[in-house]
Amino acid sequence: IEQPFRMVKSKRLFHTVLTMYLMPTAIITAFCLIGLYTNGFAFRFNDKINAMDAALKSDPNKSKCLGRYQDFEQPLSDQCKAPATPELAKVLLLGDSHANHLSPFLKYMAKEKNYSFDEYTLNACLALFDLNYGGNEYQFTHCRKRNDLVKALLKNRYDYVILAGSWPAIGNQFIFSESRKKMTDNVEMAQLVGNALSHTIKYITALGAKVILVEDLPGTGHVIFSCSIKQALFNKPENCIAQVPKNIWFDQILANLPPNSQYSKIGLRGLLCRQNLCQIDIDGIPLYRDSSHLNNTGSEMLAKKYQQQFGNFFTIP
Repeated sequence: IEQPFRMVKSKRLFHTVLTMYLMPTAIITAFCLIGLYTNGFAFRFNDKINAMDAALKSDPNKSKCLGRYQDFEQPLSDQCKAPATPELAKVLLLGDSHANHLSPFLKYMAKEKNYSFDEYTLNACLALFDLNYGGNEYQFTHCRKRNDLVKALLKNRYDYVILAGSWPAIGNQFIFSESRKKMTDNVEMAQLVGNALSHTIKYITALGAKVILVEDLPGTGHVIFSCSIKQALFNKPENCIAQVPKNIWFDQILANLPPNSQYSKIGLRGLLCRQNLCQIDIDGIPLYRDSSHLNNTGSEMLAKKYQQQFGNFFTIP
């Protein structure tokens, strides 16, 4: 933009500064401000494209309820509580980032029943008591300490406790033995996970709460999570169906739990998948914000779809 001004012959300093510095700077600044104000010149696109883009940018963790390892000792914050008036029942969500991305889904259900909703989640930490779960010793030590804090929180007498997360699959690298050695034997890992889950369920139900275990979502597999908007923008015939196998290993762990285990399972995979072929959008609106986490809009859309097909699961007796 400054090149045409180089041809202007002037010996005056003021004129040089004005034409070669101040004017280009003002033009560029104005252009950038207009871009920010119009959200990247969003008027260039139709309403459907803008809705897709808004969904991709929506974050289920906007309330910052998903904790980090260094913050594991933080108590349940007020911003992670959704009170109800009058309060008919109390709901608590526990788990990792895959629990956090279901927060809008679960809040939608709880709000409809006028239930209060609390979220106490920690990145890469499943709510499985007395289990060494994490990528390394630092992580599983903090995760275990966090779950000790969860036990104290449960004394607030919740009516429903929701266990959700990225449930372990075969070949999992996040499970350590009591001797702090990373486990590799799938049979032994399944036994440890099953025992921890059984213990967790018994602990919670002994306090009078109903346990709801939510199945993890399939994610996008090898398909890019923004596939549908790329397809719409560039008018290309993209295959936006993900091929993701079911976590049969964890299903078997659930099947082997003691017969007296008192919990309800909510399956979400059936909303999106037929066998191993899974949608990653609903009516073209992207559901995910990366390869495995829902965006806020997608989580709410799933809640509406689940309710239409099955009703509100908080009616479970």
